[in-house]
Amino acid sequence: MRKSVLFFALILLSSIGVSQSKAYNYIGLRPYITAEPYYEKGELDFNIAPLVYQRSITNNFDLRLASILNLGFRNDEIAITHIGLQLGGPIYFSKKENKSEHSKGLYIAPVLSLTRNILELHTNTGLYIEPGYHLALSDKFSLMMGLELGATYFNYDDLREDGWESHFGVSIILAWSI
Repeated sequence: MRKSVLFFALILLSSIGVSQSKAYNYIGLRPYITAEPYYEKGELDFNIAPLVYQRSITNNFDLRLASILNLGFRNDEIAITHIGLQLGGPIYFSKKENKSEHSKGLYIAPVLSLTRNILELHTNTGLYIEPGYHLALSDKFSLMMGLELGATYFNYDDLREDGWESHFGVSIILAWSI
């Protein structure tokens, strides 16, 4: 997993200098609540570090990096559960004239999520497709809304059986241009 994180961090850093024109950059918050089917009634995770960075790479493609630090509310304890990151690549249906304009409109994004569950001792690799809409409310503020549809691979440290589970999520991002 460390090699994957390093690889995607290098992609993100190298993309910053891809072209001569000024690219649009966003920082934002992605509040996220998770309730897995195997959780007991009333259990959930809340992302307590919901930071997002998104940058225009081309006239219709952005790169998005989001942090994951989940605080798990279990029936018998409250503890940090997942630590990781999510990498997405929104591809917008409407092309901008240049990268210095707002990204906006309908998009579809391939998404890779890499997390470590330190409470239940497993590593997760999620592969999703995210159809969504990027609403530019002003020159400085945007709202991004999407649905995550895909699957997550659970790789357990102990003798539990590894495997794929379906994934469905609702993604809402509040973003400010910088």
